[in-house]
Amino acid sequence: MAIELRPYRPEDAAALLDLRNRVFETDHGVPYLEWKAASNPAGPMHSWLAWENGALIGQYAALPMHLKIGNGYQTGYQVVDSMVAPEARAGLSKGRLFGRLAIASFQDYQRIHLPVAYGFPNHLARAYGREILHYEDIGALTKLVKPLQLASAAGELPGGKMTRVSLSLLFEVYSASLRVKNRWKVRTQKDSVFRTSRFPAETDAVAAEYLSRYPLAVARTSAYLNWRYSNHPVFRYQIYEARDERAKPRCWLVGRTLRTDRGTEGCLMDWIADPSDGDVARRLASLVVAAEEDFRADGAARIVTYYLGDPWMSNLLQRLGYLVRSNAKEIFLVGRTWSDSVSLSMLKNPVNWYATIGDCDGW
Repeated sequence: MAIELRPYRPEDAAALLDLRNRVFETDHGVPYLEWKAASNPAGPMHSWLAWENGALIGQYAALPMHLKIGNGYQTGYQVVDSMVAPEARAGLSKGRLFGRLAIASFQDYQRIHLPVAYGFPNHLARAYGREILHYEDIGALTKLVKPLQLASAAGELPGGKMTRVSLSLLFEVYSASLRVKNRWKVRTQKDSVFRTSRFPAETDAVAAEYLSRYPLAVARTSAYLNWRYSNHPVFRYQIYEARDERAKPRCWLVGRTLRTDRGTEGCLMDWIADPSDGDVARRLASLVVAAEEDFRADGAARIVTYYLGDPWMSNLLQRLGYLVRSNAKEIFLVGRTWSDSVSLSMLKNPVNWYATIGDCDGW
């Protein structure tokens, strides 16, 4: 029987959830799919499905995102959860199942002159997307690490092994988390830091100003941030908020404790700060310190974060003892445009983008 390609329908939810759980080895329930496919404030998920003999065997999907593009806002797509059932994989070449699903989606993108489709693919999908689907490589997200335990510091060495040559590097890696006062005296006010569960309406204006330096970024409105973090049905995030002397919210940080093959890790997911606030560095540093305290209480061996752009935050984190580490094979941003509103040079230049690991839906 011929393979049938068609758009996603609400009645496909159970079959799609089963396929996703098999391919990605997860155990997510119906609330997860409802959150991702239907409750996104930017709109419902765009998805093409492949069926054979009544069984779902593939999907190419994207989430609508309100994007800041230049000085305005447009809807773009973040490609997510594109997959083929193990029994239906016959190589990722044009004309095969994955390619057919992608091409069906791209025809929709072309018809609506989609300004940007972007994603954070794995290594195989990235190579395929570049060679067959003509996605453009934009750049690897910068990785910063702060070891909280000596064993974790040793793991940051090349190969994770202790040698005479690497002793000085080990000293540098571990000591960085202990020398904050020598590198930068961080003044924090714990009474201005609050742990909260949602982003208030004040976030919208602060985020718009914070992202004004970047031509391309996901608009971090309170509606988006609450959907992404507060309403997530599977992952649990902690939101930290700093307020000024008049109790006005001025900046936010999102953290999450991860259980990985390396053990327990803390992750700084996202941050928003008011650049017009003369005390912004101290306030944001206070939030990072609060998150670190929670990560230590959770038994985290180290803290990681990834981002593209934002040299200001990079400098602040390095002053707090974070170390830049290679990210050649971990998190990579790719994109493509079907609209004259985004030039190829604008799309491909990584300095135009602002992204954090929070933009990657799998974290």
